[in-house]
Amino acid sequence: MSGSKAGPSSAPSSTQKDEVETIYSCAVGIPSKTDERKLTSLRSWYQIPDELNPRLAVRDEWCCQPRFGIGVYEAYLLGGLRLPLNTFARELLSWLGIGLCQLNPNAWRLIVSMQVLWREVFEGDRPLTVDEFLFCYKPSEISQSRGFYQFTARRKDCRIIKSLVTSDRNWKTEFFFVSGFWAGRPVDVSRDSFPPYTGELGNLRVRRPSLNKFYLGRVQKARLHPERDFHSLVTLQRLAIWGLGPEPSPEALAHEITIRRRMATMKENKGKGAMSKFIAASRQATELDRTRLLLERRIKEVKDECKGWAETAAEAKDAAKGLLDLVEELKADIVEKDSRLDHFQVKVDELSNSLVRAKDEAVEEFRASKQFTDLLDANYAAGFEDFRMEAKEKFPEVDFSPIVLQLGGASSSFLQTSSEDVNVEDDASTKPAQDDPDA
Repeated sequence: MSGSKAGPSSAPSSTQKDEVETIYSCAVGIPSKTDERKLTSLRSWYQIPDELNPRLAVRDEWCCQPRFGIGVYEAYLLGGLRLPLNTFARELLSWLGIGLCQLNPNAWRLIVSMQVLWREVFEGDRPLTVDEFLFCYKPSEISQSRGFYQFTARRKDCRIIKSLVTSDRNWKTEFFFVSGFWAGRPVDVSRDSFPPYTGELGNLRVRRPSLNKFYLGRVQKARLHPERDFHSLVTLQRLAIWGLGPEPSPEALAHEITIRRRMATMKENKGKGAMSKFIAASRQATELDRTRLLLERRIKEVKDECKGWAETAAEAKDAAKGLLDLVEELKADIVEKDSRLDHFQVKVDELSNSLVRAKDEAVEEFRASKQFTDLLDANYAAGFEDFRMEAKEKFPEVDFSPIVLQLGGASSSFLQTSSEDVNVEDDASTKPAQDDPDA
């Protein structure tokens, strides 16, 4: 995608005619099938001015990416578009910020037919305004054709134009290019602002314009007009009368008659086709009625079978309910047992803590008693006497008698014990001498 200027706000100069005017669109890669013969016919049928230099596309040139000028789809001309653009078309494109070749054919049909309708209703006085148009129709991007835009009625009572074409086949493959003052004559373009396009997908402002009482009355009057059919409004004569197209040439009028006859034939054939479809549909309805009777019979059989299955299901449901009740009882028992176990565990923990505390208290009480103190003194005194006896044996020249323990009166009985008594071995554990023959 690339962007360019559609035309400056002032009158284009001769040096600007060949300026690249690429408009954002999604038709990249779609070549044109329009040939020289067809382009010659288009110039005659739609009276395209020679100064716009109509030309064919060259290799790898797309409608949205011309080498110079701007692309125009043939379907636009059939919908009533005439070049150069008129004031209303310039203002609308400028307001929306999109290019001429970014609208679908029905969008241009709406633009042209709404202008004709306003001139018919108000007899050429006070033409259609952009606000009135956008009050009735909302612009939106076509989801399946990114980069192209359409107009849809904002409400049911805003659908002013009727009988628009429902389908345009292969319209994107038929286009050509124009250049020069396609946006309008220099004097018109200099008077009406026509700025360049600024956004890759346009600059749509979908907010609905507010109309005062006067313009609301104009919209209501146009809505009540009896002739709001596109094909009735957009004719070469009416376009010329209201300044929306040139005075039709004999070739242009002949082509219009041919197109309308072709459309009438297609409509008639469509009616015949509708009758054939009706007959085929009637036959199909008869077959469907037979099928319906067979299906009703089968449905009754299935209902009887379902009734038996329903009874079986009810019995199974009752049995399942009994099992569920049993499961709930077992769950309640488990919960009760768990509660009791938790209670017993608390009791066991309390008793364990009490036992530990009693043990600690007993130990502390024994350590604070006189018995514990006497026992410590006795053991200390016995150990000291053992030490002194061994020291005397090792060091006989040393006198250890001056060393006396100060343990208090409670341990005096231990100190009176002689060394012989302290070191006497147990008779039961005394071994006989090896050299005693009587042992």
